[in-house]
Amino acid sequence: MAEALMYYSYITLMTIGYGDIYPISPVAQKASIFIGLIGQFYLVIITAIVVGKYISQSSENKSLE
Repeated sequence: MAEALMYYSYITLMTIGYGDIYPISPVAQKASIFIGLIGQFYLVIITAIVVGKYISQSSENKSLE
């Protein structure tokens, strides 16, 4: 059972959603919405960090020239 819950959490977090496991109870449905939102925010935050470092590195290289 624990493996199925971890599998479902990761699939939801990565926004893949195969549909082989789905929440039935209202609490599980709310938890899956929460996990899905966390996955989206995680993706946005990681992208922002990478782009921010790229921009700051690019602007440092231009100021040295």
